[in-house]
Amino acid sequence: PDQNTPEGNLRDAFFLSYIEGLSEYLTGEEAQARLDEGRDVVSATFVTPYPPGFPILVPGQIISRDILAFMRDLDTREVHGYVSGLGYRVFTEEALA
Repeated sequence: PDQNTPEGNLRDAFFLSYIEGLSEYLTGEEAQARLDEGRDVVSATFVTPYPPGFPILVPGQIISRDILAFMRDLDTREVHGYVSGLGYRVFTEEALA
């Protein structure tokens, strides 16, 4: 069966993120700059603030300005999938092509 849906394919994106060279890290500011240029920024991993412990981003999800604003304003001590000093792990433009 065709696993592609209008929402994307989480399984394919999840496994694609393990291929060397197809993902990179962007800070929130770098991600915002790409969005401002009209380019897509796509998460390569789950991003889960704790608490509450539910994902804000999943592999293959397009990162929006609203998500970046939410994450910037979030007041929590742990964010799984976000690397302090590096940022969000996203797919490279080559991976998205």
